[in-house]
Amino acid sequence: MSRSTHFALGIVAALVGAMGAPASASDSYPNRPIKIVVPFAPGGSTDFAARLIGEKLTQRLGQSVVIENRPGAGGSIGASYAARSEPDGYTLFAGHVGTLSINPSLYKKLPYEPEKDFIPISAVVTAPLVLVTNPKSNIQTVSQLIEKAKQSKSGLTYSTAGAGSAAHLASELFVDMTGIPATHVPYKGASLATNAVVAGEVDFTFGGQAPSQPLIAAGRLRSLGITAMERSPSAPSEPVIAETVKGYEVQNWHGIVVPAGTPAAIVDRLNKEITNILKTPEVRADLAKHGYEAIPMSSEAFGRLIASERKKWKTVIERAGLSLE
Repeated sequence: MSRSTHFALGIVAALVGAMGAPASASDSYPNRPIKIVVPFAPGGSTDFAARLIGEKLTQRLGQSVVIENRPGAGGSIGASYAARSEPDGYTLFAGHVGTLSINPSLYKKLPYEPEKDFIPISAVVTAPLVLVTNPKSNIQTVSQLIEKAKQSKSGLTYSTAGAGSAAHLASELFVDMTGIPATHVPYKGASLATNAVVAGEVDFTFGGQAPSQPLIAAGRLRSLGITAMERSPSAPSEPVIAETVKGYEVQNWHGIVVPAGTPAAIVDRLNKEITNILKTPEVRADLAKHGYEAIPMSSEAFGRLIASERKKWKTVIERAGLSLE
C-alpha cells in the first residue's frame, strides 16, 4: 500500500470516527407536529386537560401539538385508534378513568387492552365531578333529588357522555347506593350531556367541574354537591355528596399514554416535560380555578393508579350488573 493511499484511508477512518453512530429517531424527537387523540367531543373534562397539555407542550417542544377529537362508544373508538397508531411519540392518547380503568370491565369485547396497548406517560389532573340539575326544578339538595326520585312513578333521568364514561359510572354508583329509580340517557360527549340538563331534557348529570362552573355561575345549572369525600379548603361552602350518601366518592382523573412500543427515551422525555408543566405555579393556579388538582407522577406510578382504579370499578360494575357489547 502506498504512503498516499494509507494517508487517504486514515483520513476516511478519522472522519467516520468523528461522525459516530447515526442518530436514532428519539434523538431528534420531535421534528414534526404531534397529535393528542381525545376520545370525546370538544368541551368535556378530557378535552380540557388535553388542550392544556397540548398548549404547553407546543411551547416546550417547539413543535405544534394538535388535538384530534374521535368520540364514540364510551371512548373506545378514540382509544382503539390511538392504540393502533405508530409507536413513534407523535400520537398521544388523552386517557381517563373511563377509557383506561372502567371500560375493560364494562365491555364484553373491547377493541383495545389498556395494559397491553399503552405505555403510561403521566397522570395530569384529577377532580371530583359535580352533581347538577336545572335551576327551574324544585331540586336544591341531594336529599331532595333522592326524595323526588323515590316519589316519582317513572323515576328520574340522567345524562352522560356515553356508556362507560366516568359520569355513567358515577351515576350508577349513586343510584346503587341510594336505591333510587333512574334512567340513563347517553349523549355523544360531556358538553351535550350537560346541555341536556340546561335544556331540561333530563333531570341531572355528573359533570366535570371545568365545563360546569361557568354554567353554574351564570345560573343555567344548579350544583347539588361534588363527588369528593370532604369539602375543599378552597371552596368550603360547596357541599359534598358524601354528607348525604355516606361513603360516596368519585375522582375523575385524566392522563397521557402512548402506544405500546414507543421508545423509552421518548416516554422519558414526555414524562419530564409534562411533569415540569404541571409543577409550574401558574398552571397549578389555573387548574385550581377550574376545580382541578395537578397530579404529575412517574410512568410507573401512573400505571399503578390505572390498575388500582380498574379493580375498584370492576367491583362496582359487577354489583350493578352492567355489561356492554
